[in-house]
Amino acid sequence: GLERPRWPFYAWPDFDRALWEKCREEARALCRPLPEHVKLVGNDVHEGALTLAEKDAHEAGVGESIKLYFNDISHFRPLSPPSLLVTNPPWGLRLETESFSDFEDQPPESVWKNLGEFLRRECAGVE
Repeated sequence: GLERPRWPFYAWPDFDRALWEKCREEARALCRPLPEHVKLVGNDVHEGALTLAEKDAHEAGVGESIKLYFNDISHFRPLSPPSLLVTNPPWGLRLETESFSDFEDQPPESVWKNLGEFLRRECAGVE
């Protein structure tokens, strides 16, 4: 994301370009190569999200270290337990829109239940 040419917040009335550039430079100075032993794994039920994730991973220089899966969370089985988990489950307006049909007509409660079961089953001890 550091080299992304445009972000939606650029249009905000209080956007401070000089501050943004300063933050970007500080972040660039902190960048380190991904250690070879680190393997990144992603899973989603939305093919479009996976396509974007793959593109972004390659742009970030970690494309060779990432494996993406197209699977419902209730069927996803990582090859090894993760040491760190990042998730963005549906919430707020995403639960109230027609786009929720991406979850195979499951009610929102089912999606959250499946996520909880995955966390208990596959992610014990994850930060």
